[in-house]
Amino acid sequence: LQYLQGGWFLNVWQFLLDYLLAFGALGLAGLAKKLPKTWGLYAAIIIAAVIFFLTIFGADIVRKAAFVMAVMIISGMLIIYTSNLFVNWRLLIDVVRQAPEPKGFWPALWQATKYGGLQCSLLGAYIAVADGLKSRADVKRAAIYGFLMNGGVLWLASIGALAHYPIILNEKAPVLYITQHGGGGELGVGIVSFIIVLAVISTGVGLIYGGTRRISNWWCKQTGAQGGPKIDAGSSVIYV
Repeated sequence: LQYLQGGWFLNVWQFLLDYLLAFGALGLAGLAKKLPKTWGLYAAIIIAAVIFFLTIFGADIVRKAAFVMAVMIISGMLIIYTSNLFVNWRLLIDVVRQAPEPKGFWPALWQATKYGGLQCSLLGAYIAVADGLKSRADVKRAAIYGFLMNGGVLWLASIGALAHYPIILNEKAPVLYITQHGGGGELGVGIVSFIIVLAVISTGVGLIYGGTRRISNWWCKQTGAQGGPKIDAGSSVIYV
């Protein structure tokens, strides 16, 4: 596929775009592994099908779907982590008083840097479905609101995990442990599972659409064909 789109060698931008395919595959594989074996694979197939259908109807549909799912994900996370904070407030205070620092500050900073680097590497696909801001005031507003929203959710997640330190370090799915011990019970686990599925779809739709548009544009350029849902559907099948 890389050769067909031109060039024998990978430059840095091609690497970042092709990396998205591996990222999407790992995400679906990871989800299938975390879910029960009896239906983990089927859930991954359903998610791939949903992503396929959403990516063949243009950037507007992708953007609207991702926005709706983002609102649901953020709302669910706020409910889960806020309730966990209330239920486990005393545990959190005890951990803070002990102030454990087994590895110091720098390993934590390195983990944060790697997470930020991952998000930066995905910008190429997100731009494909982005809507342009019309003024400098809109840019400032988006930056401020985005920082506060993402920072707030990350802060709640970090504080929520800290309340269960050091047991949380041995958990493969920390958010499920936090939910089970944060007042959510089985209902909370169900909500988290649904949120995880939404998160995979929300991220996957943007990433897959970016790759789909790349293949569709190349095909139209080579054949002179007019772009449309049929070509996007074929590209999405290849990518998904």
